[in-house]
Amino acid sequence: MNSNDFSADKYVREEIILGRENLFGFFVLTITGLIFGIPYYFLWYENLEAVFNTDADIQTRAIGIGVTVIVLIIGFIAHEVIHGVFYAIFCKNKFKSVKIGVVPKKGYAYCECKEILRTNQFAIGLLMPTIILGIIPSIASLFTGSFNLLLFGMIFTGAGGSDLLIFKKVAKNMNNTWFENAVSVSKWYLYKRA
Repeated sequence: MNSNDFSADKYVREEIILGRENLFGFFVLTITGLIFGIPYYFLWYENLEAVFNTDADIQTRAIGIGVTVIVLIIGFIAHEVIHGVFYAIFCKNKFKSVKIGVVPKKGYAYCECKEILRTNQFAIGLLMPTIILGIIPSIASLFTGSFNLLLFGMIFTGAGGSDLLIFKKVAKNMNNTWFENAVSVSKWYLYKRA
């Protein structure tokens, strides 16, 4: 569907106003740290001692930092691709209706769905990167003892903070509503029957 299908006499268009996305992301990261970090500490304390061992030489540390940066870049790309895959599942025109891009001046990547989706369908695409890249690795770290997995999961749960903030704003209007995101111009709209 597109915005022409939502005439003013049948639907009310409500703009979703966001603000403080970065602050909310930091809040989510903090909560994630408490939820997963505390149990990890008690379950895998000896792994933390190894992680923070300062006996490593400069070359080993530099390689570790380089690998971390590469993994984070791949993770941020994967975050947007996951949005796109799940939006495409629900779109009439599949991947032709999905646009992934970067806003260099603001320093963020985005995934935009060019079709208007039912709000519950949009919510699935909205939340999947946080679940797949954030929550699942964080839970897995509690079973495997991998600090790298815990750190990756926490970072990508925090990175999903703006997605969680949008979800928080639309969650109360999931039934019989439609959602439009024009991320490239920072606009989000909710359509309700008049």
